[in-house]
Amino acid sequence: MALSPYVLIIGTKSDDPFNVIPNAPYEIRHRDTTTGASLGLADIFSDPAGTIPITQTGATVNSRGSVTFYADALPLNAEYNNGTSIVQPIDVGITGSSIINDLSQSYAFKTVSLMKSSLIIFPVGKKISWQGYNAESDGGSNWGLVTSGAHTDDGGSTFTLLDGKYVAANLKGRKVSSKKFGAIGLGLVDEIIPLQAGLDYCTGNNKPYYMPQGTYLTSDSLLHETADLFSSRPTNGLILSGDGIGKTVIQAMDTHNGSILVLNGNKDNATEPEFGVSQEGNHISKLSLIGSGKASGNPLQNGLFIRANLRCNFEDLMIKFNTQHGMLIGGVTEPTKDDTDTTQLCIFTNVHFHENNQYGVLAQNSRTSTMQFDTCSFRSNTLDGMRMAYSGLRLINCSFAINGSDGTDTGGFTTIVPTTLAVSRALSAVGCEFESNYNHEVRLDYCDGFQISSTRLGAFKIGATPPASGKRVFNLGKTNSGNLVNGVISGCQIASLGSGNLNTGIVYVYDIGEDVTGLEVLNTPVTDNGLSPSYRNYTEFSIDPAAKGVTKHSAELTRVPAKPAFSASITTQVSNVLNVTGNGTVYAASSLFASASNTEYYNSETVAGAVTTKHFIDGVFTAPEQGAYEFNVRWPMTGFNNTETSALARITTSGGIVEILEELTLTGIGLSSVDKVTVGGTSKLFLDKGELVNFHLIVSGSASANIDIDRSDGARFQVSGNAI
Repeated sequence: MALSPYVLIIGTKSDDPFNVIPNAPYEIRHRDTTTGASLGLADIFSDPAGTIPITQTGATVNSRGSVTFYADALPLNAEYNNGTSIVQPIDVGITGSSIINDLSQSYAFKTVSLMKSSLIIFPVGKKISWQGYNAESDGGSNWGLVTSGAHTDDGGSTFTLLDGKYVAANLKGRKVSSKKFGAIGLGLVDEIIPLQAGLDYCTGNNKPYYMPQGTYLTSDSLLHETADLFSSRPTNGLILSGDGIGKTVIQAMDTHNGSILVLNGNKDNATEPEFGVSQEGNHISKLSLIGSGKASGNPLQNGLFIRANLRCNFEDLMIKFNTQHGMLIGGVTEPTKDDTDTTQLCIFTNVHFHENNQYGVLAQNSRTSTMQFDTCSFRSNTLDGMRMAYSGLRLINCSFAINGSDGTDTGGFTTIVPTTLAVSRALSAVGCEFESNYNHEVRLDYCDGFQISSTRLGAFKIGATPPASGKRVFNLGKTNSGNLVNGVISGCQIASLGSGNLNTGIVYVYDIGEDVTGLEVLNTPVTDNGLSPSYRNYTEFSIDPAAKGVTKHSAELTRVPAKPAFSASITTQVSNVLNVTGNGTVYAASSLFASASNTEYYNSETVAGAVTTKHFIDGVFTAPEQGAYEFNVRWPMTGFNNTETSALARITTSGGIVEILEELTLTGIGLSSVDKVTVGGTSKLFLDKGELVNFHLIVSGSASANIDIDRSDGARFQVSGNAI
């Protein structure tokens, strides 16, 4: 069929005169008269490319600017060139209903789905915008440019079009909203897919992730997982924030199994001879993590799971109604197993763990170091409010109330220890409140060094049923293996239990014999709060007769422990003459590599005719007394040859502590023999008398080099001891 000429008037009938449009590529579309569906250009034009140059005729009809085009059928929304026969008015513009689109301008859609299903064939470089993600003005509006090439549609940063091209969305702002990935937040549908896509984009592009006010249902864990990176620097952390507690809510659906939010720094479950972390700087704030509230035996939910995390911050969070724990720290949940990862230097501020079906916080089988909880609350959890194994734990202005349950040895706070460590160390609780927890307010087993001060310790409310064995404010020690030492309880207020149970003890030390030493209770009165005599049947102090060196004197248990108070330094570089030996010494490690890559420099010595190898070790310290010590280490080094991959300063102790002071990545920075690299750091540890501390320097690489540790430039190994 021959093509017939028609003339379209570009403009509206109210224009006078009509604007004359210069020659340019235009797209002509029409709608099906029955369904109203938009038809592609190939349906009405012979041009398979989808665009036809619309040519102005050079002459105008009745003084209007007009354009002639050719088609094999009369499209809808056309006007004859005599201006008398009108099918429908003509639109020129950037809305989804336009039939003529100027390809040199931006094009707008109401939603993402309309954009992705559009039949328009856009050229590369075309700017496209959408006025909302799922609906107009829903917070998901954005714009992007049409691009060609390999890509993955992630539902937020990249959208695939029907012709195989894609739109690269503009996400260049300071933070990225979950709305840009299609999350709705109305609490109606499962939103784990858009939430996870947004999180993955933000962690992959080092952007803060923002979840606006709303309730987001999830059927699976929201994951930030990284592989084991024990030999590398930790990855950048996830920065996730909402609009506040109770405003931005991530809600587990009934079918949700696992933790709501997972920050896992060892997703491959790698095991290493030393502790390690692979996620650094996670910052989670202004959210509520709410479980489904189902009873135990249904899908197992934790509000928050963290593993192998370093220097992380958690603030303004509510974590409640989870079928397991509010927060689980570590990689395993079975009580008989142990986790080799370390979570350390994490701060929790205004975080609340309420009404979880097991523990508020559990870190039973993980290694935690230097953890701080400030202005946090632990309330109405079925088991302990907090059950922790730790090396350094500080509780500031925290409250523990109504935790624990009948038939369980649980209560407010319980110290325990993982299987491979001897004790939990260095607990400080200042300005806290413990009240109405079921079996005990505070239980300290396997605890070495604690101080509880300016803290109020309450009791059962009148009428509550006490445990059969009696409620204890402090439950100190564990049968046959308590190992409780150097404790101070000072400046606290202890209210009476009010339970009428004769077995109750305010401070209860039991079945531990000589394992309990150095316990002080100072300036801590016991009051009955005006209760009637029937509620005053308690003992202030209940002490097992086998306990040695602990005495009761007027409302105090007194025995002052020995406390180190000195400062010293090791002036030699090494523990024997065969190690690196001081200023100007160059030690050749060329023949001592065990493998071709990622190998440590060793020195060697001959013992009984056999050659052995060891790390560079800068001295060994033996603790003269039990107490807290601070170590300061610094190693300036030269002699590199640009094949080294990393330098690591590490502390190990005979008590099982392994702590990385500093780890530097050396790959690709072009080190020469005269370049200087310094590693070191400061560490505070609580040590037993006679415990050994070794400092290790480990340089890894793929070729030999001569490493010089320069004492004249401030190389040092210093230690100071202070009272607990």
